[in-house]
Amino acid sequence: MADDSGIRISAKDFERIEYTIIAYNMTAKSTVPDTANIQLVEFGDDHADFTFPDKSCSQGHNIKFCVFMERLTPKKKKEIVKHFPDVEPQGPIYFSGKVTAMEPGSTGTIVVNVLFKQVDDEGWTAFCQKMAARQKQIIDQVKKMKD
Repeated sequence: MADDSGIRISAKDFERIEYTIIAYNMTAKSTVPDTANIQLVEFGDDHADFTFPDKSCSQGHNIKFCVFMERLTPKKKKEIVKHFPDVEPQGPIYFSGKVTAMEPGSTGTIVVNVLFKQVDDEGWTAFCQKMAARQKQIIDQVKKMKD
């Protein structure tokens, strides 16, 4: 059946922005385990919400983050985690902050709000702009489909 709407949907419309977050709990002096479960939920200029594996931090803990704008292989993540935060790899975005609130997430996770204390302003701004641009693309595509 012919599509008269003029809307074309392609696989590219469903591409995700690939990134990897490695987090180190400076208060507990341990890397947040299972980096696959660390996801950005929401962000602002001075804070962000992340999903973390359950029991990986507590309110008031200080967390250091390293964000790579690519999906790292398990081998590469393991190598970085082994030396992080003492040896910071080149290229990623760094920031640190304090856990100000927590709530239960989906099974095995918690959602933590982190108030930034130190931020790579240029890197964080670029990351936020990339995420916001992708969100706008999605919203525009959905509007086209509704019209």
